[in-house]
Amino acid sequence: MKNVKKQNSIQLESKVIESFKTIDVSKCKECEEYCRRWNLPLHGPLSFFNIGENFGHDQYGVVFVGKATWYNQNNVNEVSFLTPNIRDCRDGGTKMILERRSSYWKFIKKIAQQLYPEKNEAELLDYISITNLTKFNTSKSFHDETPLFLTKNCIDNIFEKENTALQPKHMIFLTGTHYDKYINRLKFGYATNKDRSTQTDKKENVKKESVWWWHRESIENGKVKMHFLRTRYPLFVPNENEFAIEIANWIKENETL
Repeated sequence: MKNVKKQNSIQLESKVIESFKTIDVSKCKECEEYCRRWNLPLHGPLSFFNIGENFGHDQYGVVFVGKATWYNQNNVNEVSFLTPNIRDCRDGGTKMILERRSSYWKFIKKIAQQLYPEKNEAELLDYISITNLTKFNTSKSFHDETPLFLTKNCIDNIFEKENTALQPKHMIFLTGTHYDKYINRLKFGYATNKDRSTQTDKKENVKKESVWWWHRESIENGKVKMHFLRTRYPLFVPNENEFAIEIANWIKENETL
């Protein structure tokens, strides 16, 4: 069974990698030209961080989505090309979920521990996937300073294709509201997408504190195939543990068919 799961994981990764080969290179050239014009460093583009070995069979099938990748140019230069245009940062996902202490990585771990309480930290990566809306950044630090022109190109040209191939059951956008007009256009290959709540909705947690909460369903042949949730970025989130439990419960309660 282990070998079967490993083989299925390789096949799923291969589908996503193949999607990278279909990107519109002219869009990447536009981003490069934009950065030259404004004298901005362009770090990337980079691949997804992780696709779990059990992701394709898991009852939750969760992909966590961040904003822009945090790699600087030194990090970028350390990794090889996965396709002619995109560098491979898969090993970075393992390292960061185990070692990095930023709010984003700690929060993903907290949610995954709620979903898979019997698994240790390293094993959590076998069940979840992790990626970014924007596959590069233009920052000299680790802040998200990428111009929206570049972000739009990346979301349309790479991110949507990647996740159409991945076919998650649940997508968790830990991005805040800044990217909503771009996220709103995403279809992931589904003809019908239905909002259960709006982009401007806020949801109260158990301690009556409000967080952004936008829930959308993707439907095929009358069956819900994917749920996505856009909520806030976890930095400075009040009551982080309760917020992680809230998201984990949302995943458990919203099944796909």
